[in-house]
Amino acid sequence: MKILITGGSGFIGSHVSDILSKNGHQIINLDIKIPKWKKKKQNFIKGKTNNLILLKKILKKIDVVYHFAGFSNLSIAKSYPIETIKNNILDTMNLLKISNETGVKKFIFASSIYATSKQGSFYSCSKRAAEDYIIEYCKSIKLKFVILRFGTIFGPRSDLNNGVKKIIHNALVNKKIEYQGTKNASREYIHVLDAAKGCFEVLKKKYDNKIIRITGKKNIKVLTLLKFLQNYLKIKKIKFLNKKNTGHYDIAPKKYSLRKDKKIFYKKNINFKKSITSLIKETNIDSTII
Repeated sequence: MKILITGGSGFIGSHVSDILSKNGHQIINLDIKIPKWKKKKQNFIKGKTNNLILLKKILKKIDVVYHFAGFSNLSIAKSYPIETIKNNILDTMNLLKISNETGVKKFIFASSIYATSKQGSFYSCSKRAAEDYIIEYCKSIKLKFVILRFGTIFGPRSDLNNGVKKIIHNALVNKKIEYQGTKNASREYIHVLDAAKGCFEVLKKKYDNKIIRITGKKNIKVLTLLKFLQNYLKIKKIKFLNKKNTGHYDIAPKKYSLRKDKKIFYKKNINFKKSITSLIKETNIDSTII
């Protein structure tokens, strides 16, 4: 199959590109960054996902879209809410719409476990909204979708926006082991190569129109990771900063729930039948005829 991966130069996207091309698929990577790990069978197009003319041109011969582009950094999303809407919601919908118009068979969207969480600020809001739009849009069309909710991924090719990479880098460069959260923090860590296998797996028909969670099998305490680094690198102290309001969860994401509303009651209400009769009398019949 011919597959487009937006954000294919990035951490997860590059590994997904590798496993797909290894299994015989033709890959086109659309990204603003030139790929560092491009393989021979992978084609690269430099561009943005808001370039609708470019998208229409590329998608004409595409069978499957993996949409990995967008804001993935919680801090950036929190600081730039309008840009987060444009990148994570509007660009996703434009790509989805054009995919449908050009005959794409399957649309695979990179979401997050934050999509169902109270934490994550505007990042969480954007992923939740994008999921809702994809599901609703695909109800009445032939385009199939898969939503991937990623957990805490680590491994090669990650940058300093990645939590695990950031901790290791700080330990190596500054000889310090620091963690912004608390001693109680835990994560379902998953290696990026295992995550990429999951992304490849969902090409199968049985995953059509499903939401798939891609996380590790076990819930591992962050302290376990930090102690391992401490012993391996022979660093004396582990420091927990106990920072709050960072947008990150501690033990598990708090479930998002709809906000309850309160109904206002009036002692006296305008009579429904009388008001409809009045509306009929005041309506200009001529003005309602099209």
